[in-house]
Amino acid sequence: MLDILLLPIRFLMWMPRRLIRVGLHVWCGLRHGQPFAWSRGARPLGPHYGMWWLELMLLLVDLAGLPEWYEIGNRLFKWKTRRLSPEELKTGKEVYGDSIPWFWLRLDSWARLGTRRLKIAYVSFCTINFWEKLVPSVFVHELDHVWQFHQWGSVYILRALVAQRTVEGYNYGGFENLKSAQLAGLSLFDFNYEQQADIIADRWRISHGAKPVWNSGEPNLEVYDYFLKDLQRDKEQDVV
Repeated sequence: MLDILLLPIRFLMWMPRRLIRVGLHVWCGLRHGQPFAWSRGARPLGPHYGMWWLELMLLLVDLAGLPEWYEIGNRLFKWKTRRLSPEELKTGKEVYGDSIPWFWLRLDSWARLGTRRLKIAYVSFCTINFWEKLVPSVFVHELDHVWQFHQWGSVYILRALVAQRTVEGYNYGGFENLKSAQLAGLSLFDFNYEQQADIIADRWRISHGAKPVWNSGEPNLEVYDYFLKDLQRDKEQDVV
């Protein structure tokens, strides 16, 4: 019950950054003709301004407090939604440090929308939805989408869906492509939203003695750490 009372406070706390996002989105799109210059990692599909309008709608949805209303409903009607266990929190902080608002993060292990039949996990704002079991590497992947929501708002939903429909999809090209990207001075945000999450998930797999999903060449953890640093910046330096 306390969570429900605190969510309106979160709405007020996060309102300034949401207003800034809308302002930057409008400014960059209309003034400079660069609709995605305000944030990193956007990979539009199709006409830029069609995507610009869709993203503006999602940013306005954030201003209306839909993420908080959704989570209030979750607390009221989905009683099995829970906080992270100590082990899950340890796993998350090992990768993301304090760049994710852990206090607000919840897990819904009985989410029925698609998770049971399709055996998938997905993120709705600060809630990770899955059916019964979530393996650590997938947990780390989904945490990246929570991170994206915290950084850029609900546009992460559209950008992740767009990423899934590109030729590359989740495939970031494996270690060899990562090494080339590092040498070219690229960052994690030069990959699409699903590639970003799989880079971080593969980094977790390698660090725990497992094989990466996208395996090309002999993986070097230092290269993955180079891209991981983009997520572990101090919270005061977060982009809007």
